[in-house]
Amino acid sequence: MKLLPVSRGRNAEHITFDAIVSGLQSIVAERPGFAGMTANRLGGLRPVGDAKKAFAQAETLAAALQAAMYDEALLNNVAEIRITDNEVYTNSFGRAVIFYRADNGERATYYVGRENHTLMQTGAEDTYNPRDLIRSGICETVIFPDGLKRIAREVQRDEEHAQRMEALRKESDEVDVDGRQDLDIIGSFAPKRLCSSQRLTHINY
Repeated sequence: MKLLPVSRGRNAEHITFDAIVSGLQSIVAERPGFAGMTANRLGGLRPVGDAKKAFAQAETLAAALQAAMYDEALLNNVAEIRITDNEVYTNSFGRAVIFYRADNGERATYYVGRENHTLMQTGAEDTYNPRDLIRSGICETVIFPDGLKRIAREVQRDEEHAQRMEALRKESDEVDVDGRQDLDIIGSFAPKRLCSSQRLTHINY
């Protein structure tokens, strides 16, 4: 699974928010060799309870993170993100939580594997116990919003630069087209070369 652009000029390639979110999720993997699979699984985690009451009303963790990266107001409300790829329920690996400010207080949206159907029923977000796990301890990766804000600013500057370069490229193409048209017009008035059968011979008497 390719998470980021791979090529000789990858340092100059534009990186999308989708790739950035995949990269963030990949660092959660305890074993680097499973980074791609871990990112794919974590990105598909579903919110506990009704998705319409979840952070950004997103249906998956990846969608929630992308929404925060796109929307500065949403990102400013994020307090903390915690992600683990540990087995938290039987045969269910991975869990995440986004703590964010809303309604003059702090709220949390938990994300679990999609196989936990009972935790995705409406109202489950009100009764969910995040400490009711099959393990006595888990390892979590904590992501603070300051880092995400720096990434978002860099991507925004990159996009603005790309838009300016695209505008300059279009202007250059228009100039080239106009120049070729001018040359065609001038060429239509240029004297024609005579072929060998049309050459005139000057005879001195």
